[in-house]
Amino acid sequence: MSDVNAPPEAASPTSSYAPVFEARVALRDQFRLAARPLLVASVALIGFLVARWLHLRLLGPGIGNDVYLYQRYATAWGGGSIPYVGFQPEYPPGALPFFLVPWLFSGNGADYARAFAVEMAIFDLAAYLLVLLWGRRLRPGSWLPTVAMGACYLAITAALYPVLYTRFDIVPGALVLGALTLAYTPGRLFWSAVLLGLAGAVKLWPLGLGPAWLLLAYRRRGWGHLLTTGVGLAIGLAIPFAPLLPKAGWAVLKFLEYHSDRGIEIGSIWASLALLVNMANISDMYDAWTVHDFGAFHVKGPVAATYARWSMWLLPVGVLLPQVGAFFGQLGRKEDERGEIGIFVTLGAVAGFMVFGKVLSPQFALWLAPLMPLACRSVPMILVAIGIAIGTTIEYPFMAASLEMLAPGHKLAVSLVAARNLLLIILFIVMCRRAGWAGIIKKARAKLRPRPSPPPSTSALTTSAAVAPPSD
Repeated sequence: MSDVNAPPEAASPTSSYAPVFEARVALRDQFRLAARPLLVASVALIGFLVARWLHLRLLGPGIGNDVYLYQRYATAWGGGSIPYVGFQPEYPPGALPFFLVPWLFSGNGADYARAFAVEMAIFDLAAYLLVLLWGRRLRPGSWLPTVAMGACYLAITAALYPVLYTRFDIVPGALVLGALTLAYTPGRLFWSAVLLGLAGAVKLWPLGLGPAWLLLAYRRRGWGHLLTTGVGLAIGLAIPFAPLLPKAGWAVLKFLEYHSDRGIEIGSIWASLALLVNMANISDMYDAWTVHDFGAFHVKGPVAATYARWSMWLLPVGVLLPQVGAFFGQLGRKEDERGEIGIFVTLGAVAGFMVFGKVLSPQFALWLAPLMPLACRSVPMILVAIGIAIGTTIEYPFMAASLEMLAPGHKLAVSLVAARNLLLIILFIVMCRRAGWAGIIKKARAKLRPRPSPPPSTSALTTSAAVAPPSD
């Protein structure tokens, strides 16, 4: 029996410090959880800054006179002229604010090009961070694929250094990737459509992705969601147009005439075909030559005019082909929960613009730059992506004079640009297959394959043997 008069046992020192210790551990874990995103973002930002510092130091800020065209537009608009009335931009209304903002910070001086480059660097950084975000979404189990995708983006854009910060095409590229990110964020498809429409107002090609967004909305929640997504697209497209309509009216669409009147631009697949046929010296009907108009070099000649007409009809086919595959495929279904098929469809449609379009300027490769690291994850496809970027820079500026028949080496230049264009065709075909055409082709082959006739049954063989006449 225990002694009831014994003094109470003294508390253990360890037990008295236990609550304090547990509180410290909990506080440390909370700090680690809170600090991890900040640490990851800091490392990603440092990686971007180091890569771009090396890029600018070793390769330079870029080449071209387009930035001075943007400055003229901004100066005219800032001086009170009405776009499409007082001056005629060759771009949609959504592009004009991106020309005006650097002018507001730099004025008419030589600092405009630097301010414009800073603006493009912001969108470059945004695209890079979105690539990393998609890397974690597609491969959540490891950081290595995410790092590889980010490095691939930095390599592709560094290879496109002549146009990265001297053209504005990284803007629609980053906006489309942002719209795709929202499209696969629960409850954000409407705002994704608004952002896609805004990207279409900056440069028209994102509007060609509209069918994929509408299909995604329908497969998630039916016709009502499809309707609201269509309204979102219209709102985003209307935002830059609406302020100009009262004074400019339908003149805001004059830029469409400019582009419809253009021939086949010298970097396009159609131009490569015309120049290769011209080099073969088949007949005078296939003669081709280069001229400078519409601010760029184009290929002229009888066959070139034919190719320009073909392009107008085939361009919509090329853009819609990956989206038709998605219609019969898994876009928006359970297999597309992380958005992988959406990436294939989007990249395939953008590549379709470039493969079938009659204009393929070097800066158009920036449309692909944010998407290729996410879709091209095997070694052969990574080489295709980097080959497209390097081939584009070989075309402009290194082989531009030879390609334009202004310097020796024309045949070599045509061959190199044709090789780059072949890589674009490969990218387009692979993305079409991944978007859904691989399944369509497999089902079609299964239906066309002749079915073997079933072997005769044992009972039929016994019956035929029983009724067979005896042999002599």
